[in-house]
Amino acid sequence: MAIRRETLTVSPTTGGAGVSTLNATTLHMVKGYIRAIHLDYLDSPPATTDVVVAGATAPAITILTATDLTTDAWFYPMHQAVNNANTAITGMGTPIAIDDYVKVTISQANDGDGVTATILYDDCMGM
Repeated sequence: MAIRRETLTVSPTTGGAGVSTLNATTLHMVKGYIRAIHLDYLDSPPATTDVVVAGATAPAITILTATDLTTDAWFYPMHQAVNNANTAITGMGTPIAIDDYVKVTISQANDGDGVTATILYDDCMGM
């Protein structure tokens, strides 16, 4: 098992102040469990900026939604764990498994803004 890294820059956005948007998809498939995502905001996006990291193929799995954020940060996304009756298990998450290209979308930004997403994942080789 090895930790892998995919980095994707989504910039520059276009569309107008507060409504500018753009997306990009990884060149390589991400196969494994998502461990962490770093978002590095470019230029000076407004406080309304949203970033969504998701699978690129329908039905797409949402990995991370960062709403109204503009500060560079690491995120450690997990899905809510549920029991066999589909009831949430309080305080428990489960790693996000993916076998897809990853699409990063930035929206509600200003023209020229952007984000660089660094995705760390466990490729699960040898398991």
